Formats: sequence, structure tokens, C-alpha cells
Amino acid sequence: MTDEEIATLAALSRSRTELASRVSRARMLLAYRENPSFCAVGQRLGVPYQTVQRCVERALADGPLAALDHRPRPGREPTITPEAKA
Repeated sequence: MTDEEIATLAALSRSRTELASRVSRARMLLAYRENPSFCAVGQRLGVPYQTVQRCVERALADGPLAALDHRPRPGREPTITPEAKA
């Protein structure tokens, strides 16, 4: 991670207005950077180690800031078009 990404994650981890999921994921990534153990980070933050593992793997694949957001989920396409709504 770059210094800029670390600074952004640190700011997000202290935020009181950001989504709780983004704050939690930022804390996971910062804690994993200090101690690269899924179990230790999970115990420290009170989350299952699988959650930490999934977050770290997403950060490695997509980048640390992209790992903070939810992934798009599959679903049915809307039946009412935006033009019909207007």
C-alpha cells in the first residue's frame, strides 16, 4: 500500500460519518498491515477471521480502497424502465 492509501484508510477508520462497513474494512486492512494474521486481527476487532481474510483478499485483487465498497450483487433487471418512471 502507498502512503496515500494508508493515510486515506487511517482517516476512514476514524470517521464517524462514513458507513460502518467501510470503517470496519479500513480498520481490518490497517490492523492486518501491522500484524499479518487473520486470526489475530479478527480477535482484535471482534470479527470472524474469514471476514478479515475476505477483505484482505479483495484488497490484494482490487486495491485497498476498492475493497472498502460492497461488490455488485446479481439480481433481476428492473422491469420498469427509467423512461417509464419519468
